[in-house]
Amino acid sequence: MPLTPLTVPLPVPLNDPSRPFFGAEHSTDLHPGHTHILGFGFDGTACFRKGTREGPDGLRAVSEDIESYSPYLDADLEDQSFYDLGNLRLGFDDDEEKQWHHAVHDFNAIFDSVDLAQQKIKLLTLGGEHSISYAPIVKYLRQYPDMVLLHLDAHADLRDGFLGYHYSHASIIRRSVDHFGPGHELIQYGI
Repeated sequence: MPLTPLTVPLPVPLNDPSRPFFGAEHSTDLHPGHTHILGFGFDGTACFRKGTREGPDGLRAVSEDIESYSPYLDADLEDQSFYDLGNLRLGFDDDEEKQWHHAVHDFNAIFDSVDLAQQKIKLLTLGGEHSISYAPIVKYLRQYPDMVLLHLDAHADLRDGFLGYHYSHASIIRRSVDHFGPGHELIQYGI
C-alpha cells in the first residue's frame, strides 16, 4: 500500500480568503485526513438578485459567531482541525459562463487527481448560487458509487437549461443526475 503523503500541493492558484473560516488555518495544500473549505463565489446565473458571489467571504466573516458545540453529537467544532483553501478564481473574462467554466476547470484540476475517500479528505464548498454545486457533486458521484444526493430546495432545479444555459442554477440538479450510475439516488425535499 502506498504511503499517504503528508500534504498534496494545490496545482492551481486560489484567491486567499478574506479571513479563514472559524479560525481554520489557511493552506495551499490538501491535508489527508482533514476537512477543507473552498469558496466558489459565483452568482452569474442568479436571476432574482445578484450578491451570492459574496457568500464565501460573508460566511467566513460571521463564522466566529456560530455555536460550535453540538449536544446531538457531543462534539465541538473547536476540537476539529480543518483548513481553508481560499476561493476559486473566476477568470478574468466578463463573460459569466466563461468565469463559471474557468472555476470548474480549476476545481477539477485540484480534485481529479485526489482520491478523497482513500485520502480521507472531506470538502465543504461555500457558495455562491446553486450552479457551484455541480463540480463537487460530480466529484463525489465518481468517488462513491452508492451516493444518495439529498437536495433541499424550493425548486427541483431539473430543467434541461434556463435562459439558454445548461449549467444554470435552475438546471444544476439535472446536470448532476446526468452523471448518475445505477447505485446513485436523488431525494428532494421542499419542492
